[in-house]
Amino acid sequence: MSRFAEDAPLRAAGNDPAAGPRPTERPPGAKGEPGAKGGPGTVTDTAAGGSPVLELIDVRVGYGNTPVVEGVSLRVESGEFLLLQGENGAGKSTILKTILGLLRPTAGEVHVLGRSLTGVGAASRARAVRRRIGYLAQVHDPPALPMTVAEAVLLGRWGSSFGGVKRPRASDRRAAARALDQVGMSELARRDVRALSGGQRQRVALAGALSREPALLLMDEPTTHLDVEAQADLGRRIVALNRDHGISVLLVSHGSFSESAADRVVRLAGGRVAVDRTDADPADARWRTEAAAGRRRGRGAGAAGDCGAGPAAGGANRE
Repeated sequence: MSRFAEDAPLRAAGNDPAAGPRPTERPPGAKGEPGAKGGPGTVTDTAAGGSPVLELIDVRVGYGNTPVVEGVSLRVESGEFLLLQGENGAGKSTILKTILGLLRPTAGEVHVLGRSLTGVGAASRARAVRRRIGYLAQVHDPPALPMTVAEAVLLGRWGSSFGGVKRPRASDRRAAARALDQVGMSELARRDVRALSGGQRQRVALAGALSREPALLLMDEPTTHLDVEAQADLGRRIVALNRDHGISVLLVSHGSFSESAADRVVRLAGGRVAVDRTDADPADARWRTEAAAGRRRGRGAGAAGDCGAGPAAGGANRE
């Protein structure tokens, strides 16, 4: 591995918006950590006592003196797939930043993975929470410097188990290899990321997020700027991670991700929750039946590629 890949900040891979310092190591399978049982990223005990992995209660947050989100309450249960929709400026990305502890609410409560992100000590708790979250944004431009696919995925663990003068260990490389296999990119591990298509680079970015063995996946318009085929492929893999591995997902979409992929759909308007429903769009009913059949096949074969995400429309502008 090149020295650049070991020492470059995680932002080069686009997987973690604000990684904190290296946490204290826990033995594999420790209670309360994702991946303690089953495959990589499998959720077992993400919050004590069956608590939700994420809960916002009457939250108001914004920039300076201007609130963007006001009075929003939101809850994601362990293993749930929540699709968060809204027009530009509705507050979708603001909510993601609040969940990550990058924005402090001026009112309300924020609880993520069993920790409060409000009150005294919130910044420290937010850093700890970010180590257990996988983050996937829109597809990025290729890196300016040479980097293999394997190196890019390994960078996904930056700030989670290594960073600064602390070098990656064998366990980090194994986690990265498992994540790469989950997205079907193992054969391209030695390929230069710059030679990949946009859809392939986004799968590499997803593998980087998975390499953290997250209890929660946050995604901000992950299929934007991809062609229709790449959108559908990435969508199927995201659905499989949720349905087959039990990873909790909150996915932000302007409208390019099929509602039937989600357990719940929440729509924001004017910084408030306008719609909160569990029933999928009737227009997607045929796809839902096909996707369910695909998931059953996928469980038998253990292949994410057999699991479907609904047909995606064109790209959307980011908030």
